[in-house]
Order: sequence, then structure tokens, then C-alpha cells
Amino acid sequence: MVKVLVTELANRCGLEGKKILLINSRGIILKDIAPGNNMTTFIFSVVRKFGSKRGEFLFEIGRKGPKGEGLIRVKLIHSKDEKAIKAAIDSFVRK
Repeated sequence: MVKVLVTELANRCGLEGKKILLINSRGIILKDIAPGNNMTTFIFSVVRKFGSKRGEFLFEIGRKGPKGEGLIRVKLIHSKDEKAIKAAIDSFVRK
């Protein structure tokens, strides 16, 4: 679980607040905690860059993203997740 921080893109996508962060071969997914609610997928082809910094995970989305370009910042609830998230994305992006 992560907390999506306020950014212009997060606001356009309706993503602020606590979400479930999923990473699979298709892309980065942010899903509401309540079942059946909002889910936004950022396919890897629209992710310009990503990284982590002081307990936050950031990814920049290009103009072909679901709601245009911008930055998504998520606060990690558990700091140990930082390495796991980066490793998961690295493994899919490099294939």
C-alpha cells in the first residue's frame, strides 16, 4: 500500500490518497483500496523515467498517458518496499 501525493497529474487521474501499487509486465497500476473502484494503469511505454528518493517513489508520464503528461509521487508506507518496487520495474522494462 502507498499514499499518492498531490500532483497535477494525480489530481487529473483522481489518484490522491491511499492506493494499492501493483507492477506487472504491462505497467504500473494504482488501484483504490475498496474493491471494484478506480484503477489507473500506466503502461511502460508512457513512463518516461522513474526512481525513488527518501521513502518516495516517483514516475514521470509522457503525453500519451491516460490523462496526459506529468509526475506521480507516492509515499511508501514501508521503506523496505523501495528496493522491491525499483527491482520489479527494472525487470519488466529491461525485457
